[in-house]
Amino acid sequence: MRIDRAGWPFLTGPLVPAAGLLALSRVTGRRGARAAAWPLLGLSAYMALFFRDPDRRCDVEPADPDEVLSPADGVVMVAGEPQEGVAPPGEWQQVSVFLSVVDVHVNRSPYRGEVVESSYRPGSFLAAYRRDSAHRNER
Repeated sequence: MRIDRAGWPFLTGPLVPAAGLLALSRVTGRRGARAAAWPLLGLSAYMALFFRDPDRRCDVEPADPDEVLSPADGVVMVAGEPQEGVAPPGEWQQVSVFLSVVDVHVNRSPYRGEVVESSYRPGSFLAAYRRDSAHRNER
């Protein structure tokens, strides 16, 4: 399993001082430095969990051209007709997936196609599991 490239600074950030504390503990024989390293090691392990990028079938086998895959792990909150004000004008189907802190946070393309537009919309930072977050949150 890979760790996403964006996650390495978050993983190594707490790991480096933890290694230093463990080395200090070995040299001085003090257990306090070793005890101080454990929370940093736990944080580093959590970052590895958060930024993991496991292989999926779609990574190794090309999907059928008409097959629609889930873009992410998590819970599907909306599927079907787009919510007003969330999708751009046109004929679209909306799929909104809520990712908890323990879900894999790598998103994949659910359908073959070409990106023709990318935009930023400022907004709130409501909890993602709230239904109105799709309308009001930054995206």
